[in-house]
Amino acid sequence: MNRVYTIGEVAQMLKVHPQTIRAYENAGFVKPARSAGGFRYFNSEDIRHLKTILLLTKDLGVNLAGVEIISRMINQINDMHTQIEYLVEKIQREIDRNYEYHRSKALVPTSKYSIIKIDIVEDD
Repeated sequence: MNRVYTIGEVAQMLKVHPQTIRAYENAGFVKPARSAGGFRYFNSEDIRHLKTILLLTKDLGVNLAGVEIISRMINQINDMHTQIEYLVEKIQREIDRNYEYHRSKALVPTSKYSIIKIDIVEDD
């Protein structure tokens, strides 16, 4: 089972205040799981996403509107990557199918009859 972390653990790990993480959640950048009591639990994917947001905001100076645009673009790129992988697999199956078809057509049909050696003897 994948490890989950509380907001305090994540805040300490990322060296930010828990309120910063709440702000990113309120902005819709991360959606942690919630317990029945309402506690937030972050998985490794949530943490990776938070690290990306912090890189953009703290290190590169991107505002939250910019983060939203970049996040959408990343999602679109990931969707396109998935579509490309699907199309490559589909094309490869078609290539394989065509290869087998043409290979089978290139084979020389064999006769139903066997060839036997006949010795011709001449009468003198």
